Amino acid sequence: MGQRAEPPGCASAEKPEKGHATASGSRLRNRSFGILDLDTMELGYSDVVNRVRRLASTSDWKQNPRFHTRWQVYWKHRDTWQPYEEPVPHDLLAAFERGSQEPTFRFQGQLYTLDPRPPQQSTEGQGSDQPIQIQRRPAYRSLSCMARYLRTIPWGSRGLFHPSTSTIPGERPTDGYCGPYPATWVPQPPHGQAFLHAEVAASEAVYREICELFHASVPEDMVLVLRIYRIRNDALWKKYSSQKERMSRGLSAQEKRLLERHLFHGTSADNVASICRENFNPRLSGKHGAHYGHGSYFSFYAHCSHNFALANPTGHRHMFLAKVLVGKWALGRPGYTQPPEREPGGQRYDSCSDDGQEPALYVIFDNSQCYPYFVICYKLLGDPVTLDSVGGVGLLAGNSFPAAVALAFIPFLVTLIIRYRHYFLLFYRAVLVRRLQDCLTGISREERAFQYVLTHAIPGDPHHILETFDQWCYHCEYLSNVGPHKGKILDRLICENTPLTVLELGTSCGYATILMAQCLPMGARLYTVEMDPRNAAVAEKVIRLAGFDEDTVELIVGASEEVIPQLKEKHGLLKADFVFMDHWKRCYLRDLQLLAAHGLLLEGATIVADNVVFPGAPHFLQYVKTCGKYRCKMHRTSLEYFRAIPDGMAELTYTGLD
Repeated sequence: MGQRAEPPGCASAEKPEKGHATASGSRLRNRSFGILDLDTMELGYSDVVNRVRRLASTSDWKQNPRFHTRWQVYWKHRDTWQPYEEPVPHDLLAAFERGSQEPTFRFQGQLYTLDPRPPQQSTEGQGSDQPIQIQRRPAYRSLSCMARYLRTIPWGSRGLFHPSTSTIPGERPTDGYCGPYPATWVPQPPHGQAFLHAEVAASEAVYREICELFHASVPEDMVLVLRIYRIRNDALWKKYSSQKERMSRGLSAQEKRLLERHLFHGTSADNVASICRENFNPRLSGKHGAHYGHGSYFSFYAHCSHNFALANPTGHRHMFLAKVLVGKWALGRPGYTQPPEREPGGQRYDSCSDDGQEPALYVIFDNSQCYPYFVICYKLLGDPVTLDSVGGVGLLAGNSFPAAVALAFIPFLVTLIIRYRHYFLLFYRAVLVRRLQDCLTGISREERAFQYVLTHAIPGDPHHILETFDQWCYHCEYLSNVGPHKGKILDRLICENTPLTVLELGTSCGYATILMAQCLPMGARLYTVEMDPRNAAVAEKVIRLAGFDEDTVELIVGASEEVIPQLKEKHGLLKADFVFMDHWKRCYLRDLQLLAAHGLLLEGATIVADNVVFPGAPHFLQYVKTCGKYRCKMHRTSLEYFRAIPDGMAELTYTGLD
């Protein structure tokens, strides 16, 4: 069991202040009083309070040089608030305070007069009298950026004291500190308790350093840091300090500076207390994957760990900034349960990583090499705001009442739908519309697409046939072709490599087949494999409609795992110098290994795999990056016919090395 020591906080007030500083955030949800309108400062749905007042310091920097309010003016353009990028006239800001109509100023070639009663600008003398809405908001200044001007005093009856801005030995990973727990003002845990956590004051130098490290990959406009805690567990610290001392022996000064790293580790709120009490447990690896070994995973970038920092019912997330002894590392592999040997029969590496030169992930197999030093408690700015309570911000805070969870569920659902609306639209078009059309027409989606192409496309013109497919996919039904944007990448790779033997796995309706066939040099041959006989029948008609005969494009019907072993003897494919994979993503790895095992890949051959980001082929990517047989290059793009959904294509070069 753990205990915390902390002062009365005001973390719940920082989020509405941050929302008020952004013109687009005009409403905040309050658990007790309803919805706060930041434009009118009125609370809706409340019989207790109906108005809120924001207190602000003067905007005159001469009167208050350090804490004066800085104003930002926004103007509304097509339902979106845009910041006023030109220097804001002093008279304009003064007009907001006086409520006068005196100031005129020029913006984008127009002359404007301010009417501050409703927040609007009106044009004058330029042939237009259409009013434009504007509003003034205070520029947001975080607590961490103002901490250098603040002074922290003792907590009175609590008897706890924070240092001001001095650096504490052991809290920089490069200072080489080995010794007792350095934050001596944090009391020892009471008898019977394994650990104690104390809040890090904003005036401490380490607070700003943690925030800078955290926000380097997680933007401030995305999350709000509520509190940062320092963990004291004397048993774990003694074990870690002893391990650090042992690993430091015989190292040069430069190696000692690189021995320890401060790395992030995201987890759910339920696991925070057990980690503080018992440390990170390498035996529990594999819950979210073990691509680089069965150990505890730590990331150099906070955004990687954010994916595993699951929110509790109040929306709070927790991420450790741990002290980790990475030492000398090697490239990890899925089956590792300990680091490999540096040389046969010799000493082992200290850790594993995702990259031999510039790692972003580290895997630790011995928990004496890590210590849970800091815990960052934060929440997403898109989550509902709680203005009336700081409860639940604490490290060991319990769950909210069921009623509060139920009330929070509706805005969460709305936020979920808005944030992932493109995926819901994809599901609607790819699944619901398809099944409805199947029932109404009695034919497959691919057959419906072919009928449209047959009616609207020019026979013998591959380019026009592809454009007709794109029109049908954009305006009628979704079809998982390679699409026009990724098609340009595939077209370029074919033209650059000028392959003579091309193998395609996953013909579908023949879209990519036609795209590649039209770029092939004279005498080249394309083999395309399709498992579904109905799709193969449609693809056969589409390919012949485009003007390609059987000498140029050979369509093979059958499952890829059955066809690949027969390609050499039955179909005359000796070695392929270009392979395009766009069938079942779970079959990518198996079929790539089959091609290599049967000697069907020419040395230097190019293999292109589509949709490796969405729906994704993680095991395939992990294999090609670590097996040593392929050079891998990622082409970041979007899902076909859905520009808002990120996707990618993997371009591999077969080296022939074992």
